[in-house]
Amino acid sequence: MYISGSVSRIRSYRLSFSLIVCALALAHATAGGLGSSALAAGFPRSSARSGIVPAQGEKRDRTPAQKKLDSQLLYALYRERGEGQKKGVPAGEPMVRFDEKGRAIVSIRARVTQTVLAKIKSLGGEVISSSVRYRDIQAHLSLEKLERLASLKDVYAIMPAEDATTNSALP
Repeated sequence: MYISGSVSRIRSYRLSFSLIVCALALAHATAGGLGSSALAAGFPRSSARSGIVPAQGEKRDRTPAQKKLDSQLLYALYRERGEGQKKGVPAGEPMVRFDEKGRAIVSIRARVTQTVLAKIKSLGGEVISSSVRYRDIQAHLSLEKLERLASLKDVYAIMPAEDATTNSALP
């Protein structure tokens, strides 16, 4: 008798706890959710109420070539053109590194062909390395030329290059 009463009490506590968690999740989703995060990010109340931040509209309007470009590269390009505010670019610096000539250091996912490599050079870029096996090209290219490169059918994606890392044991 004692055990069965204890088990039903535990089940009752579990059920109560589950209901409280569900109620809190529902309250957060309806009251907090996207609206408060949009407000916290500094977007106007009207966009927070509609649930759409300006960058989402910009993403929807991208050309096929722009869809191949990482958002960080596009945000840097929009700022360079003076379109950052109009396009809803988030505050803060884009995570793009540049060489001494002001060209973006990028990683290009592509079918590595002589046509793609020649196009990078003809656009004023510099190929640092390429791998046919991994379908990857590391290059330096100005932001304004990225869309023209992305328009090639053999180019799948262009993103900021990652910093090199090594695995080594500390002494």
